[in-house]
Amino acid sequence: MNFRQSEKKRAFTLIELLVVISIIVILAGLSVPAMSGFMKQRRLKGSASLIQMACMEARARAIAKRETQYLVFFINSTTQSIQDDTIKTQATVTGNRNTIYSFMPGPHPDYPTDPTKKILYQVGNAMELPEFISYVSPGTTSNFFLSFYPDGTILVPTVSGSNIYIIFEQTSFEYDCRIDFLANTGRIDFNIRPKS
Repeated sequence: MNFRQSEKKRAFTLIELLVVISIIVILAGLSVPAMSGFMKQRRLKGSASLIQMACMEARARAIAKRETQYLVFFINSTTQSIQDDTIKTQATVTGNRNTIYSFMPGPHPDYPTDPTKKILYQVGNAMELPEFISYVSPGTTSNFFLSFYPDGTILVPTVSGSNIYIIFEQTSFEYDCRIDFLANTGRIDFNIRPKS
């Protein structure tokens, strides 16, 4: 008889199981608001990582090839003019809206052996920003480009100073993302912060 009574004591009662299940449900319910904030920020973080990766790739290519590289941000139109030091002329490049393209100088098809005759070629695939992301700075109405020089420095022809930044935001979201470029060192950082 004692053996059967000890077997009954090893099992969980229905009340104990219900208490554990209710605690799990309460903890899951409390974690939902924290997760929703994280999920909203993923588009901003993804966009910032995309821009950071494209910039680091262009900078590394400029250093390795010893030629200026360009990263063009198409915002509202599909053409952008670039004054290139290598080809000594103004070139017009094209792309889709809300995308980032990388360009580099290369041999002119009509003069392949002449090193003074070059044109700009697209490098790699275009990188499209996620849906609902829009630029706030350096202006939402015009395209812009970054120049990456062989010494590792960055230049935005439309912005002066050593600190260059891009701010973009997500539609209906209380945060924006600021990407800082340290022009002299080529360092690129981003920070998601409340809108100012």
